[in-house]
Amino acid sequence: MMILPVVVDHVCLAVAFIAPVYVVWRSSRWQFTIPLGAFIFWFTLLIAGPIISALDPLRDAAMLDTIWFFFGWILGLFYAWVLYMIRRAFLRKKPSTSTP
Repeated sequence: MMILPVVVDHVCLAVAFIAPVYVVWRSSRWQFTIPLGAFIFWFTLLIAGPIISALDPLRDAAMLDTIWFFFGWILGLFYAWVLYMIRRAFLRKKPSTSTP
């Protein structure tokens, strides 16, 4: 059945993109949040490759999985950094609620 690999792929993509948003938004220490968000992004998609390959033997994406293993963390770092910059910009534009 070809529907199950597609569902697993979409679920893993959703987790990979949403979980770092939560991690970066909840913590203000960029030294920890950017690497942790990048790791979650990279690891989720790293695990998704073999699972989808097991569900769909005709996939034949071993080379892509290997490339992701070695270089996917770079994209993860970039994604987590962008999320952190968006968070900083959003919090900087937030009006102050204190009264003088």
